[in-house]
Amino acid sequence: MIDVFFSEGAAYTWYLSTIPVEERTDEPIQEFESIIYLPFLFDLGDFSDGISSTSRENLFCEIHRSKFSSEAELRSRFRSLTKQWQRLEKEAQRGANFRIWVGPSANDWCGLYFICSILKDIEVRLSLVHRPPYQLTPFKSLVFFRNWDEMTENYFQMLVQGEIVLSEIEKKVFAMMWENHLKTSPLRVMLEGKVLGVSEDFYDSFIRWQLLKGSTSVTDLIRNLVLENELSLNEGWYTKRIKAMLETGICQVVVPSDEFDDQVIKWGGES
Repeated sequence: MIDVFFSEGAAYTWYLSTIPVEERTDEPIQEFESIIYLPFLFDLGDFSDGISSTSRENLFCEIHRSKFSSEAELRSRFRSLTKQWQRLEKEAQRGANFRIWVGPSANDWCGLYFICSILKDIEVRLSLVHRPPYQLTPFKSLVFFRNWDEMTENYFQMLVQGEIVLSEIEKKVFAMMWENHLKTSPLRVMLEGKVLGVSEDFYDSFIRWQLLKGSTSVTDLIRNLVLENELSLNEGWYTKRIKAMLETGICQVVVPSDEFDDQVIKWGGES
């Protein structure tokens, strides 16, 4: 059994929950034989050219640029991660079983749909572990989670008990949903439990709402967007959209800075 994750924090916490303390190592997730980690921004951008295409690499770099010290390091990171996908394809050809961990986010569900699409013609067993936005504890109380990183090892062991095997029909339906409705969308969102393809400016109203409160630094703006909306959206997407809004004049710089995140900006459009 190979566990597939779209969150690095989830992958590592699951690893910790399955290994005795004395046997744990500091190896990166990519080195664990029983885990495949796929951080490919499945909710963002067109996938027409494939997961390891230049267009996907460029988007990955644009979204994650602030986290790396150099462009070379960033692109090297992307290429090393594509080896995880290549490994999944090879393991599928060998008849491996995959257990896919999916939370209530468009990224996770689109990752599942993408896998079903790629593996639709291969006889392979896929099972699903679903993380709801809350968990019932043994003490009959509810614990709410905004993301995988808030979950402890014990909760992972509780979740895995609800593992379900996907039927062949379910795999085909998920593959069709990806190929016919989601694959080429610039942005994918979760609305009322369903993943939909939308335009890339879908979340711009959230940025507008924050800026109508007054001028703010880009750093504080993104922090408030993340904390108040809980959309499971990568922070780099907000940065991308803020830059686009500045270029069109919808947002305006009040206090410039050499560092983009330190700039103070305001709403420049109609209120």
